Amino acid sequence: MNRIAVSPRVLRWARDRAGLTSADLQSKFPLLAEWEAEAAQPTMKQLEHFAKATRVPFGFLFLPEPPEMMSDDELTEQIIGAAIEVHRAVGPGLLESAYEHCLHFELTSRGIRSERQKTMPIRFKDCEIDAGYRIDLWVEGRVIIELKAVERLQPIHSAQLITYLKLSGCHLGLLINFNEKLLKNGLKRIVNEHPEKKPTAEIAERTEMVSEEESSRCSSRPLR
Repeated sequence: MNRIAVSPRVLRWARDRAGLTSADLQSKFPLLAEWEAEAAQPTMKQLEHFAKATRVPFGFLFLPEPPEMMSDDELTEQIIGAAIEVHRAVGPGLLESAYEHCLHFELTSRGIRSERQKTMPIRFKDCEIDAGYRIDLWVEGRVIIELKAVERLQPIHSAQLITYLKLSGCHLGLLINFNEKLLKNGLKRIVNEHPEKKPTAEIAERTEMVSEEESSRCSSRPLR
């Protein structure tokens, strides 16, 4: 049975990127600690399963070093490109949930990790309160995407995304309204200027429409 030499740093990067610990993966991969210590090597099939469990493109696991993280601008460009591809394929007029599934699929196909309907609790003193807040898409643990299928984006939609940014301490959010004939007219970026502060702190937000130039840069090419 052929064994594959894999960089331990890449294995650790893959599970860290997925927000998983060795203990989380122990039942599926009993020899993971040995792989990371270079005391053993996985088979091709085990490596395929590991890629699926960590939601990492399979080819990344053959790199000698972990890939460099994209900047916020690069990640935003990829997200907008994926959204444009979804809009081009299915057009306006569907339910928000349909666009959520499609965009999640498109991001995953580009090697970009995203979570659907992620719970966003309120932290009050020493308690975590589930008030029913759910993020449509949480991308790479860095960007919150709020999807809409409405006639026009309204201030309340921006306010909703700002709330999620405050609760999460996240820096960047995107509002995407798929019910536009031209998707660039339904894109809005919202920046939390002080993501390190707690939700109760005063936070300065900056809201801006994504420029036509930026939108045009976002092609449907996959992540390299």
